[in-house]
Amino acid sequence: THLGILEIRLSRTGGSFIFEEEAKIDPSGMGRLLSQERIVFKMISPVKMRIVLELPDAIARAELCNWVLDELDPESESVADLASVLASGAMEGITY
Repeated sequence: THLGILEIRLSRTGGSFIFEEEAKIDPSGMGRLLSQERIVFKMISPVKMRIVLELPDAIARAELCNWVLDELDPESESVADLASVLASGAMEGITY
């Protein structure tokens, strides 16, 4: 992607994002993910972020993926945290 994401894998039990070493992601967005949602998002290597979250179906996985991409995109104006997005019903079916 234009952000430098090499691979996105999501399944029923979570998944991972693998980044290029020189990824063009928003550092503040990554910081929010790793600090405010540290139970869900963990860096397990310099280029791999693990997601530990129950994602019961393809719609839930797609919605989470879109939200994470918004958070990591320096062009995005997204500032919502995961809990408020889930509470809004935007990701109905995801267990947090």
